[in-house]
Amino acid sequence: ADLAVLYKGWDNKLKISASGYDPESIKISCSGCDISKKGDFYIAKAGNGKIATISVSATGDDGQTVKLAAEEFRIFALPLPKPYFANQTFDKPTMKKATAMSASQVLAKLGDSPLDVQYTVTGFKMIVSKGGKIAELTAKNGQLTSDMKTAIQKMPNGTSLTFVGVSAAGPSGKSAPIGGLSFKLM
Repeated sequence: ADLAVLYKGWDNKLKISASGYDPESIKISCSGCDISKKGDFYIAKAGNGKIATISVSATGDDGQTVKLAAEEFRIFALPLPKPYFANQTFDKPTMKKATAMSASQVLAKLGDSPLDVQYTVTGFKMIVSKGGKIAELTAKNGQLTSDMKTAIQKMPNGTSLTFVGVSAAGPSGKSAPIGGLSFKLM
């Protein structure tokens, strides 16, 4: 069976219909979530529990209220996004140096997920080696600093371009660490 899921901190869009009943007579309630009608859809906002039950009832022409359905939804946190640089993430170990030089930001995206969640990178560090010593350059958002761009230009092919401590904020506005990225420049 298709597991019904509601995501926390997200407007979960649901299409609810009851054939044979006047849409005006349909009542939707939810235990474990807040639900409201928005256009042709219902928006469910999950509570803090593990399960929400959405119940659908309708009043027929005879004035009798009939319970039509009750569906259980599992409540999950939104999946964490992956960091991307120049449209590449963990799955690609190498990057053309020209590609790295043309990119200007680290992004956070869900990748293959059907959820259209917007994430904002709130900061990251880039590891650079200067005269045999390792240093970190820090960005306070998703944009590469000019120091970082200069460092990438100076990197010889075969060295690793490494970003660490990437953090991103989703719809809740709370920032969370989402890992790092490393590419061998070709």
